[in-house]
Amino acid sequence: MERSKLRTGFNRATFGLLVVLGVGLYLWLLANLSPMLLERDREGSVWYLHHLANQKIEESHELKWTGTAEDRKKLLVEAAELLDRVRELRPDSDYYEYLWAVTDYQAKTFEREEEPEALGEAVSRLETMWEEGDEESRQLANLLSYHYLYIQPDAEKARMFLTRLIDMKPENGLAYERLVDLELAEGNRGKALELLKEMLNRDLISSSYREKLARLYFEQDRWTEAESELSANLAGGAMTSETWLLYGLIKAIEGENRASLEALRSYLGGADANHPFPTRPTEDRLGYPSRTLPSFPYLALEASISEAPEGAK
Repeated sequence: MERSKLRTGFNRATFGLLVVLGVGLYLWLLANLSPMLLERDREGSVWYLHHLANQKIEESHELKWTGTAEDRKKLLVEAAELLDRVRELRPDSDYYEYLWAVTDYQAKTFEREEEPEALGEAVSRLETMWEEGDEESRQLANLLSYHYLYIQPDAEKARMFLTRLIDMKPENGLAYERLVDLELAEGNRGKALELLKEMLNRDLISSSYREKLARLYFEQDRWTEAESELSANLAGGAMTSETWLLYGLIKAIEGENRASLEALRSYLGGADANHPFPTRPTEDRLGYPSRTLPSFPYLALEASISEAPEGAK
């Protein structure tokens, strides 16, 4: 009887010990594995939400030429909302903060007429990100330069970001081109000339910007340098109708009549047959006349061609 009681007591003690050990093991597992499981669940949610947001962003970009502005805005707003949830799950991630801020800005650009304050807040957020921790970010500087060039024009801010882009990456030809166009639009032809020469020295200049360089040389009566740049375009097969006219003018100034007439014939071949020589030049948005420089006596040149000896025509 006593032995039975002892055995029962031992079994109860053993059971109690096992219960204590089991509870302890459960609590240990809960304390050590739960954060891992929660982190896995959180990472899975982050991945899924990020994936959905990317799909909506890509779909918005695909609708650039075929969809409506309202459709594109709706997709970007939805993407920004998804990314906002992502950054709440991962507040430690600068990447998700950046991605949300950029997407939110893109969505706000569609509402800039109705809600300019909202767009201003989005832009200020991007500027703060750039100033406080990511001034080396070409993506942010490029986005902000584009904004101040084309969305809410501000020459000083656009100039600052474009200059910064060039400082970060001197071979950034697009930043140079945009800065040249900005200086021309602002009437800063001397600065534009300096930038174009930098582009030339760094082998970043395209045929269209080489033509702009030639025009600026032409304005300063630097015929030899202007001809040199146009000759480079000629050698590369990149002569436009207007370039032929400018080339012909330079050859006429230099007294090379035959070369001038050949160039002007090429110009006439690509000009409007009813108005081969405009008498009242109009300027484009960069301050350049639509066909050539405004001070040239077009009609006199046309007359000189018609009166040239047969052998010279």
